[in-house]
Amino acid sequence: MIIAGERRFRAARLAGLSEVPVLVTDYDEAQIHEVSLIENIQRENLNPIEEAAAIRFLMKQHDMTQEEVSGRLGKSRPAIANALRLLQLPESVIELLKNGALSAGHGRTLAGLNDSALAEQLAKECVEREYSVRTLEEKIKALSEKKKAAPAAKKEKPRLPAELANLEESFRESLGTKVSLAGNNTRGKITIEYFSREDLERVFEKISGKE
Repeated sequence: MIIAGERRFRAARLAGLSEVPVLVTDYDEAQIHEVSLIENIQRENLNPIEEAAAIRFLMKQHDMTQEEVSGRLGKSRPAIANALRLLQLPESVIELLKNGALSAGHGRTLAGLNDSALAEQLAKECVEREYSVRTLEEKIKALSEKKKAAPAAKKEKPRLPAELANLEESFRESLGTKVSLAGNNTRGKITIEYFSREDLERVFEKISGKE
């Protein structure tokens, strides 16, 4: 029984070869399945998603770690990890990887985003504008820098009920300094500002009635 190398065997027959080097080994059913699956993963015509799905299946079916899979396939552990990350992309992006509209390099770059909507948007741009992987990386970098540079939106102060707003204004007039109220009619806080030691003492005297 040929476990791996069926295509090479057929090619040898077509070439008229009478002898080919082979490895004869006793395998149990689980080992046969594992070797066959590894042979399938190593086929050159698998798309990135098919390869990633096969790796995930191999890990689950044979209880293997990424390190073990990397040894079996002759790939680095980061390469295995990056392949598996493709399966976490939005479905629309996965379809573009399946049909070849996007390369594995595009997929790995998009997989680094934490925003699914942005990943879908950039994937669409990649196809429409024929972005190279390098162009996509630069686009993402520019978007990231723009986001960091954008000033944080100021939180709008909750509007006070009319009664408290009037009371806030009365506090300001009475104390002669900036006073802010926050809260409602039953609970809240008062913030009184001062701008020097003398100002603080003046406000204290106003509040304590020691003027």
